[in-house]
Amino acid sequence: MSFPGSCEVEVRAMGTEAQAYVDTLQRSWRYRLPDPELLAYLEDQGEIVRVSPEVVFAVGAYDGMVDGIVAHLRAQGTITLAQVRDSFRTSRKYAQALLEHLDQRRITRRVGDERVLREAPPPRHAYEPSEAVGAELEKGPP
Repeated sequence: MSFPGSCEVEVRAMGTEAQAYVDTLQRSWRYRLPDPELLAYLEDQGEIVRVSPEVVFAVGAYDGMVDGIVAHLRAQGTITLAQVRDSFRTSRKYAQALLEHLDQRRITRRVGDERVLREAPPPRHAYEPSEAVGAELEKGPP
């Protein structure tokens, strides 16, 4: 399943009727997001990450972009919107939505026209618990 901005999502556990519906939607997605119910389903299944009301990414694409931005920030210290746009060969719209999302998630912080890495970035996306939370869950109740 393609989303604007080069993301691919494989829809699992859908019957042929649902798959036909998804196929029909795909043909009409070029300039708009798909049905909100389908997006909600994919978000609930952990297949997509919504970075703004108009922009969603497949989890794999999102994780790759976040990893790339964090690696760049660790190596260079700062990153600009133009660098993100050019690195991922996308438009300003998608790069800006992603950077603003990372600011909101407290992975990055905007300083003028650049972003810097915060001290301890949280886990990649909302569907993965942090290692500390996972360790606490494994230990069980006190």
